[in-house]
Amino acid sequence: MNGVRGPDVEDQMPAALETAVQRLTGIDRIGDYIPQVGSNLIYAKADSSTIEDAVALTGRIIATIRGPIACGEVAYGASSHLASVVIEAQKLDGEIRAGLNIRADDDVARRLKEVGLTVVTIPSKVKGEGCPVTHYIRRTGELADAYVHPGDFGVEPTTTIIARHPDRLVEIMAEIVKLE
Repeated sequence: MNGVRGPDVEDQMPAALETAVQRLTGIDRIGDYIPQVGSNLIYAKADSSTIEDAVALTGRIIATIRGPIACGEVAYGASSHLASVVIEAQKLDGEIRAGLNIRADDDVARRLKEVGLTVVTIPSKVKGEGCPVTHYIRRTGELADAYVHPGDFGVEPTTTIIARHPDRLVEIMAEIVKLE
């Protein structure tokens, strides 16, 4: 070897997330799973401690009549809620590095369970500012693959899915979309 180092894994995170976003938006009928607030997909460094340790879209993935569109670009620090969920989950399992939010209803929860994920429905009111899923994980120490927040007054119901890599989240969505 001539002493030249290959790129760090963390240097590859933005490109890996961009690829995952492209694959996700290319799934047939994925728009049916995007909440009105939009979806985001994040990828965090191992042992993350702040939202600056995670790459995400600066905008959201939105559903349109022509199909889903990824708005914004991939950047560090672009997601506070999803990043906080992954950071909190890493305290329980250091392998968790990715998160995705989708719509929430009984059908989505059923499909997630059918593909073998553990699904927890959290209370609609969780004390604390910020993301209710983050507060729920911190308070209970309960690690699941997916957390359903049933919504609240002025808050849309959403499901947060976590995994080790954004590619796994894309695989999960491809699997649940195929279920009848």
